[in-house]
Amino acid sequence: MSMVTYSDLIQFCLLIVAIISLVYKIAKKITAPARKTKRLFF
Repeated sequence: MSMVTYSDLIQFCLLIVAIISLVYKIAKKITAPARKTKRLFF
């Protein structure tokens, strides 16, 4: 078992936050056009 430093922990947390924000942006882009088309029809 290797020691985990604060530097490693911070880098790992930043990586997770970056991945989550990227997924959120992609999901938002996919759902946004669908909402606009629904508004046009209804």
